Amino acid sequence: MVWLLLSLLGCSREDFYAEQTLTQSVKNVYDDCDAGRIGFLKRKTNIQTIFSDCGSNNVYNFDWAPNGSLMYFQAYTNAFILNPENQGVDQLPIDNPSDKGVWFNDQTIIVPVTDRKSAKSALAVYHLSGKSKNYEVPGTLPKDLQRYDNQNILLTLIDESGKRVPYTFNETDGFIRVFPFLTDVTNVNAAPSANLLGYADDTGAHIVNLNGDTIADFPTVQRAIPHPEGQYIALEVDGEPMSLVDKGDGKYKAPEVQEREEKRRQ
Repeated sequence: MVWLLLSLLGCSREDFYAEQTLTQSVKNVYDDCDAGRIGFLKRKTNIQTIFSDCGSNNVYNFDWAPNGSLMYFQAYTNAFILNPENQGVDQLPIDNPSDKGVWFNDQTIIVPVTDRKSAKSALAVYHLSGKSKNYEVPGTLPKDLQRYDNQNILLTLIDESGKRVPYTFNETDGFIRVFPFLTDVTNVNAAPSANLLGYADDTGAHIVNLNGDTIADFPTVQRAIPHPEGQYIALEVDGEPMSLVDKGDGKYKAPEVQEREEKRRQ
């Protein structure tokens, strides 16, 4: 989604957008939302949506439970769980999420937060039973949380030297420094079952095995994400903008929409 938005905003459309604000420019790229048409397509394809069909829900940083039964998401400065079966939403007793949370298992969510009392970085661990506890982080600004194995999550944080490095975490052992060959990274993405690790630093993105042996280097790439089973690598880049035209059936609701789409093609 971030790449999609950046690609959209990266296009040269000065003549078309003139002095419009960023919000206006983004809005003009898309047709007005038609809730009736979306409702028809939902029924036709037997799809259920979990948020409003039109408009912004101000939702970000979501993650599905491993069994697909619940979805964690953040909105504004709060954390929530949504049950797609009944569309019920529960707010979690987690304050000030600072980055994306992740399900550790079907019953436990771990979220980077700024502790309200100490103002220090922490991981909030919330169990669906209602139990919640904050664990102070041995550094600052934890991010890149991801399920690593059945016992640990993987994350990165800025240590006392001011460099971002990877750690694992679980409630029994706490934080353990891992992959010592990584000493200053931008991000990390692991596929342990495939013995693959993707990371980025100031030289680009890299794919190595879990021992640090180089497999591939991508100097102009910002992030490398290995498939969990090693089938492919997803690369995040600043590339040439792509046209976001939804060709659909080639019909437009109004002449001004058709004119706008033609300008986008050009």
